[in-house]
Amino acid sequence: MRQISGLVLVRETGRGIPNLVVEVFDSDLSIEDIRREELPAAMMQRAVRRIGSVLTDGAGRFVFSREDLEFTGNEARPDLLLRILAPEDVVDPAEPFPTPAELYVSTRPRVDAGAEEAYVIRLPQRQLDRLGIDPTAGADDAIADVRAMVAPSLRAAQFHDGVRDALAQRRKALRDATHESRRVSKGKTATLSAIPFHLRDPKSRDQVKLIEGKAELPARLPALQKAAAEEAVAAMRARKTSPTMRLYITREQADALKLKIDGETVKGRVSAASLRESVPGFGGVTDLVRVRGLEPPSPEELERRYLSGEEQEDENHVAPAPVDTL
Repeated sequence: MRQISGLVLVRETGRGIPNLVVEVFDSDLSIEDIRREELPAAMMQRAVRRIGSVLTDGAGRFVFSREDLEFTGNEARPDLLLRILAPEDVVDPAEPFPTPAELYVSTRPRVDAGAEEAYVIRLPQRQLDRLGIDPTAGADDAIADVRAMVAPSLRAAQFHDGVRDALAQRRKALRDATHESRRVSKGKTATLSAIPFHLRDPKSRDQVKLIEGKAELPARLPALQKAAAEEAVAAMRARKTSPTMRLYITREQADALKLKIDGETVKGRVSAASLRESVPGFGGVTDLVRVRGLEPPSPEELERRYLSGEEQEDENHVAPAPVDTL
């Protein structure tokens, strides 16, 4: 069970009765057994198991919560009996042995009680008068109960406000520091660059080859590439020694080119035409250079290349074939 709750009221006025003891039992008695009992006290001593008790509050309310009802040996769906006791008054100080006065005993059990059960019990005023019970005595207690209930929330709110006030100056200082750093950084972002320092020198001959920003790339790149190629060719022609190219070929290719092998030396003259015929790929050396377009790949292409989890064949990649070298 999760909860047993209820109200104990004065029948004539509907006022709640505070400070009464409400007991709950798990009963094995049938309705017929309960009706045959002459005294309620005798009935409660037979075939019943006490679950617990609580007090009514200033409005006559009582609640057995989950914590009160969940313990070892308690059934999940008990047969509930309810009993209400008056305060245990000592009449004779010489004999301080009060007898609990029963105000109410259930006449039938609630068989297989559900997860939540509720009761509304009304007692006649004359029964309360006979035992000297004043329903209005708990009016102040009701206010005290309300204060006790809201006190934790008030303390939590006061704690929150205290922390906020204590940290107000600290938060202001951090906020001012953040604003100041942003103000300073705005004046310095224009100088941020990934270009090495030695290339930023305006006197550097490579300075004219720098392209700042993607916006200038389509317009300036072809001209810069042509200028770089012409500069490289001019530098090769200005050399006093002839340029040297190292080429690894197989013995079969050397025989086809009519070259003579003398130890580790290869002798002979080869024309460009015969070299292109005998050595596949020689005429397409530039194919080995990765050429990227000016337009960036689309998100779909990037996902296909890097996020599909599959090995993708790079159309610009040429895998070298293994050959026997001289």
